[in-house]
Amino acid sequence: PVFGMCLNGDYAYLACGTNGLRIVNVADPANVFEVGVYIHEFEPEVDENGDPIEPPPPIEFYDVDVVGSIACTATGKTGLMVLDVANPAEPTLLAKDAGETTYQVRLSNAIETETQADIYAYSIIDSTSSLRVRRIRVDDTGVTLTYIRSVGTGTRADDIYLREGRLYLSRPDGTLLAYDISSTPDNPKQINNVWLSQELLAVYATDHYLFAACGNDGVKIYLFQ
Repeated sequence: PVFGMCLNGDYAYLACGTNGLRIVNVADPANVFEVGVYIHEFEPEVDENGDPIEPPPPIEFYDVDVVGSIACTATGKTGLMVLDVANPAEPTLLAKDAGETTYQVRLSNAIETETQADIYAYSIIDSTSSLRVRRIRVDDTGVTLTYIRSVGTGTRADDIYLREGRLYLSRPDGTLLAYDISSTPDNPKQINNVWLSQELLAVYATDHYLFAACGNDGVKIYLFQ
């Protein structure tokens, strides 16, 4: 099964649970084909004789977002992983943060200087009422993944969406939270809190409209003022 996906250029990146991160060339929609895969497995624990005690379970991939050649994946109980996908045929691990159970992640655009590029990763942590902000820094020394802060959301959020300096969170109680990240991507500022429906599952935004998946209420479309 595919739990999450994103598009970047000619490629679709699919988070496929224990089947790993699959990378598919979609340049020609009539002829799509897989070009790469990343499956991460733990090193097994060994006994005093060096024999494996018990094979660890494979890591499960639930969501993915890509900016440039950097992919960030949500891997459930094993947190976040950052991958280099400059060569889609051979994705490689750059960094990981296994601190918290994470099922969704979204990335900001890269903020570049002469010496480094910063990308901010926003993730929903399972069973908590908070949004986590982490920084992916790319510089001459390599890639680092650093925890920045937590932002309270009142209750658990189900979906996260980014567009043009805005971050949107949907909560199961039907509330939409909107944050401004245009000038302070490391510190989202809440700018709106509005109830939309009895059930709010996911949101998508364009320049002028917000589309909300509202369970039995169908899809609702709102005009930005």
